[in-house]
Amino acid sequence: MGAEHLKEAVVKADARVGLCRALTVVRVALLVGFVTLCLWNVFHIGLGVMDGGPDEAMRALLPQAMVNGNLLPSGYDQEVIYSLGNWSYAFYPQMLGAYASAFFMKVAQLLGGSESLVFTSGRFASVLFGLIAVICCEKAVCFVSRRATGSEARARLAGCIATAMLAFWPQFAFLSSYMNNDIVALCGVSMIVCALALGMGEGWDYRRSALLGAGVTVSALGYWNSYGFVLMGIALYLYSCLTQRPLEATRGRLVAVAAGIPAVCVLPFFVVNLVRYHDLLGMSAFREAYSRWLADGGEVLQHPYEQGIRSLLLDTDWVLSTTRSFVGFLGYMAVPMPFIFCLLYLGTAGVGLGAFFSHRREFLATKGSRLIFVGSLLACVLCIYLSLYYSTRVDLQAQGRYVIYCLVPLVVSASLGVSSLADGPTRSQLVGLAVLMALLIGSCVWFFVSTALGAGWVGVVL
Repeated sequence: MGAEHLKEAVVKADARVGLCRALTVVRVALLVGFVTLCLWNVFHIGLGVMDGGPDEAMRALLPQAMVNGNLLPSGYDQEVIYSLGNWSYAFYPQMLGAYASAFFMKVAQLLGGSESLVFTSGRFASVLFGLIAVICCEKAVCFVSRRATGSEARARLAGCIATAMLAFWPQFAFLSSYMNNDIVALCGVSMIVCALALGMGEGWDYRRSALLGAGVTVSALGYWNSYGFVLMGIALYLYSCLTQRPLEATRGRLVAVAAGIPAVCVLPFFVVNLVRYHDLLGMSAFREAYSRWLADGGEVLQHPYEQGIRSLLLDTDWVLSTTRSFVGFLGYMAVPMPFIFCLLYLGTAGVGLGAFFSHRREFLATKGSRLIFVGSLLACVLCIYLSLYYSTRVDLQAQGRYVIYCLVPLVVSASLGVSSLADGPTRSQLVGLAVLMALLIGSCVWFFVSTALGAGWVGVVL
């Protein structure tokens, strides 16, 4: 009898090992598929209203200037001033995306690429930031699941679900395919969440502290609306690092590593802003340039919703438009994903969240996990508030990309929840999850391919 039980245990162990190996192959295939989709988009997305990426023409002025020798462009340099509004993103200190794009553009230029190819090459930076975001999100989910369930197979399954959900979330894939700062900041958010999950789960070391510092740096040099996650990351790191029990001799060094990276990489850009414009954030200088445009008889280009946030939420389609474009809108908010497919993504996320909360004692068993959850929730609230504030004070913009940073905690929670539905996991559960993920991936690929072929997208032509 004992021999039979032993044999059965060996068979189950072998099956688990085989499943883990298969899930590793699936994970790699998903990452390759994501990069392939993004590269396909890179060479098909154009510059027009129907086939381009919002603000890319204006964003691209910075890396183009850098490639031509202006390594630290000013908002007053004519080559980086947009044709409308006297606007220039050089007024802002968030320059990481521009430098990354400039690197790829310079490589393409040195290899003798055409003007169109050089411009297109700048988009490779967004593909890279998107890939890093997916990898960090997957690592965070795997760690939380492994720690909560004690099962390597469950952890890898949750990681595959997170990879599929994030990589093939249509708006995320779109942002990973053209030059923009949103994907830069989202990458930083994913790095912060990953670092917090690892550091607060198993303790801080130099590698995890460096990951947190790098995430803060990437977000800080990405986009303002992600700053809630920057504040959350800094606060939780300081609290956990000071209350955990590393050697007293290393505690100061860990903080120095985490703080040193942003200090060296972020502060110089804000100092430059103070020296150049006497404006730490660059917002006042940006508005002054726009005011000169209006004083010179230029067209009014910004239209804030002056009735207030409450009216914006209740009396307009801001919520619906933001939600739909959070899932998937191509072009300059010109090509919406069919509503039925939006429901597929939102429904999957909703079911995942429901399952996550039903297993909250499992996933939120430790004080650290609860702090990360509450901190992420507050960061999401601040992110949404900043988008609402911008619409009521600066310009009405009901665009999901302004709140896209909420996607990372959403995917982390939802993928953990969905994976908990396969508690075996049995073969039938694995098949069901495979079908669900195939629907998500297929819908995303279909959306891009059908839109590009149907509208005749041919890429950048300069």
